[in-house]
Amino acid sequence: TIRGSSVWFLDQLWFTPSALEVLATRSAFDGPEHRTAVLAQGLPSAKDPSDHLPIAVAFRWTSTSPANLMVSREQPVVQVQASDLEREAAELLAACPISEAQRTEWLRVTAPPPDLPKKQKPSPEQLASLKELQ
Repeated sequence: TIRGSSVWFLDQLWFTPSALEVLATRSAFDGPEHRTAVLAQGLPSAKDPSDHLPIAVAFRWTSTSPANLMVSREQPVVQVQASDLEREAAELLAACPISEAQRTEWLRVTAPPPDLPKKQKPSPEQLASLKELQ
């Protein structure tokens, strides 16, 4: 919840198909009635005291050889630039099903605080910027 508004995000399990095979998955809902109740009332609730529903997957190793399960040391390490991560985060945020007001609020509260001088009083502009973050 962001300031009294519902925001829907999907929990995920990530895996490597070359190392694991999916045998079974568990639905996040106990049945159609449970799904309807969660969608109508949201989370948490008396039945679901968390704001997340449990998800699960049963896997089977696709290889019994430890060498096949480990990343080869000969594989190059991929260097990721901060700009790549920022672009990916922006793409994920753009695809997130939240309203523009929620998006604006999220960006506001996650923005880094202004740089403040060490052992000096903040300027009036810096104080105003800090006050906006409250």
